[in-house]
Amino acid sequence: MSEIRATDLIAVRLNIENRNDEVPVFVNQPTKFLTTISQNPALNSKVFELNAVDADPNSLVRYYKIGGDDEFAVQETTGIVSNTVTALNSGQEYEILVQAQDISASPPQVSESKNLRIFVGELPPQFFEESYTMDCPEDANSGYSVGTVRAKSFQGQSIMYSLKTDTNQDSAEFYLHPTDGIVSTKKVLDYERDPHTYNLRVIAQEGLSGKTSTASLVVNLLDRNDNKPIFSLAEYIVPTPLAENTPVGQSFFEVAAQDADSGTNMQITYSIQNALDGSYFSVSTENNRGILRIAKALDYENKTDHTYRFIVQATDHGAPAQTGTTVVRLRVSNVNDEPPQLIPNTLYVSVNEDSVPGPDGKLVTVLQARDPDNDGITFAFKDQNGNPTNQIMPFRLDDNTGNIRLVGPIDANRANYILNVIATDDGACCGGGTRLTSEGVVIVEILDVVNSKPDFPDCASMNPSIVESAPPSTFVYQVRAQDADSGSNGLIKYSLLWAPQARIRPFSIDQTSGNMTTTEMLDREQYKTVSVTVKAEDSGNPPLAAFCSFQVTITDINDNSPVFDKGEYTTALSEDKDVGYNVIRVRATDKDSAVNSQLKYRIIPSPTSAFFQINEDSGVISLARALSQVQEAVFTVEAMDQGTPQRGENVTVRISITDQSNTPPEWVENIDGRTYRIMENETADHIVTTISARNTIEGQTGLSFRIIDGGNEFQNGVRRSFYERPVDETSFEVLTYRALDYENLQRYELKVQASNKAQNRLTLYKEAIIYVELIDVNDEIPQFEDIDTSGYILGSVPENEQTNWQVVTVQAVDADTIPDYKRVRYSFAPPEPNEEDYRTKFAIDSSTGTITSRVSFDREERRTYFVTVAAEDSAPSARKSVNGPNRAVATVKIIVTDKNDNTPMFAKARYNTSVFEDAEIGEVIFQLTASDADEDGSLSYFISAGNIDGAFGVTPDTGEIIVQRRLDFDRGTRHYNLTYRVDDGLHSNTTILEIIVKDVNDNAPEFSQGTYEARDIMENDNNVPRDLLRVSATDPDTSRNNTIRYSLDGQFARDGYFNVDPITGQVRLLKPLDRDPPEGRPIWEVNVLAVDEPSSPNALTGYAEIKVYVLDQNDNAPVFVPERLKGTVMEGEIVSNFMTVVATDKDAENNALVTYSILQNSVGANGQNLFSIQSSGTNKGGISTLTTTLDREVQSQYELVVQAQDNPSDGSQSLSCE
Repeated sequence: MSEIRATDLIAVRLNIENRNDEVPVFVNQPTKFLTTISQNPALNSKVFELNAVDADPNSLVRYYKIGGDDEFAVQETTGIVSNTVTALNSGQEYEILVQAQDISASPPQVSESKNLRIFVGELPPQFFEESYTMDCPEDANSGYSVGTVRAKSFQGQSIMYSLKTDTNQDSAEFYLHPTDGIVSTKKVLDYERDPHTYNLRVIAQEGLSGKTSTASLVVNLLDRNDNKPIFSLAEYIVPTPLAENTPVGQSFFEVAAQDADSGTNMQITYSIQNALDGSYFSVSTENNRGILRIAKALDYENKTDHTYRFIVQATDHGAPAQTGTTVVRLRVSNVNDEPPQLIPNTLYVSVNEDSVPGPDGKLVTVLQARDPDNDGITFAFKDQNGNPTNQIMPFRLDDNTGNIRLVGPIDANRANYILNVIATDDGACCGGGTRLTSEGVVIVEILDVVNSKPDFPDCASMNPSIVESAPPSTFVYQVRAQDADSGSNGLIKYSLLWAPQARIRPFSIDQTSGNMTTTEMLDREQYKTVSVTVKAEDSGNPPLAAFCSFQVTITDINDNSPVFDKGEYTTALSEDKDVGYNVIRVRATDKDSAVNSQLKYRIIPSPTSAFFQINEDSGVISLARALSQVQEAVFTVEAMDQGTPQRGENVTVRISITDQSNTPPEWVENIDGRTYRIMENETADHIVTTISARNTIEGQTGLSFRIIDGGNEFQNGVRRSFYERPVDETSFEVLTYRALDYENLQRYELKVQASNKAQNRLTLYKEAIIYVELIDVNDEIPQFEDIDTSGYILGSVPENEQTNWQVVTVQAVDADTIPDYKRVRYSFAPPEPNEEDYRTKFAIDSSTGTITSRVSFDREERRTYFVTVAAEDSAPSARKSVNGPNRAVATVKIIVTDKNDNTPMFAKARYNTSVFEDAEIGEVIFQLTASDADEDGSLSYFISAGNIDGAFGVTPDTGEIIVQRRLDFDRGTRHYNLTYRVDDGLHSNTTILEIIVKDVNDNAPEFSQGTYEARDIMENDNNVPRDLLRVSATDPDTSRNNTIRYSLDGQFARDGYFNVDPITGQVRLLKPLDRDPPEGRPIWEVNVLAVDEPSSPNALTGYAEIKVYVLDQNDNAPVFVPERLKGTVMEGEIVSNFMTVVATDKDAENNALVTYSILQNSVGANGQNLFSIQSSGTNKGGISTLTTTLDREVQSQYELVVQAQDNPSDGSQSLSCE
């Protein structure tokens, strides 16, 4: 059992207790503790006041001197530093080491110790910071406040501030307010044009003493993301075509955009837009360059110009980000990676079974294939072992043309030949090598020359049955017809035909399999059989049909219980009757059949039932023993059928015991079980018989009579067939109620009853069963079968066939039973007066109904004949209005079926059409068909000659001419004369189809070079405008108006540095070029475009690239790196290379080599230089101390002016060292 867990929530308040864990921190400014004192101060004068804070609440800070000179002391609670002596040495500097402690903590929290320097005398102002660094954003407005400098006067005087460059000049970019120390801009600065760092000196001067101090100020110009990445070219052309099977993921080209911003603003990420062919490619960013890769497989055949174009986007990392785009053009080279394609892959053709090969073979069909790689194609059969061959009897295949010819006799017993074929390319698209194949199937159908109609071989023995109450869709029977034909002529479709008067249509049939199924539940008690006519029709032209009629028997299930003809039986019995006397008969009926309707009777025991017995078969109750002291007997009789499971019914029998004078009537004659016969054609009210009875009660004569109807038609139920009519008090007549039909029901069972009319006495009756049988007469008219929904019996005869051809067999059925009544004979009815006498063309067998031909027919002369057929039985008719036998007529529609006896014909001996050279493979350019006098002749079309390189194909069944290989007006065939063939399976014909290939502007201009170069262009050369080079392009569309116009594209073309003469292609430089950053570059690139037919909307553009290589000019001075202008040296030591300065030069090669020298050195006591500098080969300068050591107590800071010089430019910068 799993654990049950419950949860609840509760609010908890936590009080966080403070822990004294913070140390005191000094907050005095400036951070270097320095102060002054006079030479002879009063004792305990205030020299300095220490100030420390502690973040802990309730802290208690105390101040202590923990070391240093004894001349000074620290007041513990206030932090005031005071002198302990009154005489000090002028110019001397004293030091004490101080500390703050939080004594409320245990142990006390101790601050960082500080060194307080106390100078005896006066000092210049002290800046709050030893050096200042400030940031100024580019594009800040003039007057923008950059920062503030502050200095402290030890003498308490006012201070004036000033600002100088490292060359002691006023700053052109920044202004320092003389009193409040605010540094602000003088003008708007641009990071991309102006220096990124400004090295300045801040001077603080006391107003009275004139004492001054200097601090360094570095202002860094901050970049703003105000420049977007720029590609130098609007369109990059990958110089080498890429094979279409290049693996996914392989890199193939690099692009790089330039961003004039700095830091993250100039860092770029590349992406590919989804437009154009972008989905085929990916890009990764490496070292600010875009590495292009294949993202999914390329396909040479999918691109008409075999070129992919996509857009690369460069996005910088600024906020907000800036973007730039360029187009990359990649040409793909072909690889033989596409197998040929058979068109269609499964080809259906036909030949007549009597086709003759001929000396060179009869052309059956032409294989067609196209290769997306534009390779040449050869064909072969594939034999049973999978090997290629050019012959599989009776067919031969030409490996170059694809012609399949019949070269041997056809096996007429075969329905078809299945030929496996192979198409193999030659790899010519890509220099040979790999050859690819594909396979297909040719199915050659063997056509019947003569179309035979279907036949039901088992029609006479078809006797299906279906159990009643079966659910819909229950299988009933599979009807099978056969057809001696093959192919479509032997393809049978089944359907059901129903008589217009059919009351139910309970079956359906599958048109292919012949399976019959139910469409509804059937009740045998309503329908014992259902008449069905199945039509089997072939798929010939015209279709021929056969018919089969049969009965479907509805088999019984025991679904009905017996039913007594009375609800209660009553009678009277004289007490003196002998044992064995028949007292009364009970009668029950059951609607089921066979054993399900066979009934057995029995008496269910009761106190009075022992006096009686019952015949279990007839239901007659008789006296079993003498009656004694019984006035009335009441008991139950059970009727039980013999089905499974059994079903039964009960009825009450009530017998009154009377004296001898009260007895039931008696029949004058014993009629029980008697049979009466009448003719079936007797009319209503015909007297069948007269029955008499006598009243056995003394003094009484009157009787009443009636026929007791049963539960079905056989027992005068459902619909009444007989009725009674009294003659007098002792007799009555049995009469027909309606006209009866022997073919519907031959025998009836009637229950008759005679009852007394005794007054004040029990009514007694007598019953008997009589039978009425009908005698058949010749009253049925023959009924024709196989009449279709149009009212015709269908027959056919092939044209040109010899006489005595069996056209059709008509069949009529007579429902009478006597042989002469039902025997049918056939004949032709005379034609109408204005009709042709068809009896001269057809004969009919009077016994079988088979119609045969007397002459040979020509379908092109007449296609249809209508023949009237008569069917009559073999005895005089019993119908009053008919003289002679019963007779029926039907119309037979005889179709003269077509034979392939006509050659298909083209309307003209020569046809002309044209096609543009850029037509797509598979494009339909023309449809050429023939006519055939034979109805629905199956025509196939081929190109049998003139199809150079297999340029065109044809859809065999429609005659549509399609482009099968790429056309090229400029390099390929321009004029085709195709021998175009039509074949109907036996006859063939040809015509000429002339196809003219028309030129289109399908080739872009091609430059003579993919990349043009102009070298040795000196930067800053004002000799402009000047010619650089000439470009030239030609148009492969040689037959067109080759007007080519040139233009430039790309950032530098748009910026006006270059132009091109649109007609001559002369490229000119318009403005001087700069080689050095940030505005310049060593290689300037532009796209040059060549447009053909510039006024046409279908103009095409060719691309090339121009690269201009710029020579360096020494036009940039070295610039120091500000972070390297401060160093530290330990006093008392001589140190080599204790600091390194670095200057950069934007020029190239020798122009960028820098040497260093010291312009303003620091001098020692003996006048010697204290520092030296040594240039290195990496544009670095190492500064060293010379032989004299430095003393911090004498001077703690030195300032040098260092010069960085290339040839001939220089730059100088002051630097400091401590």
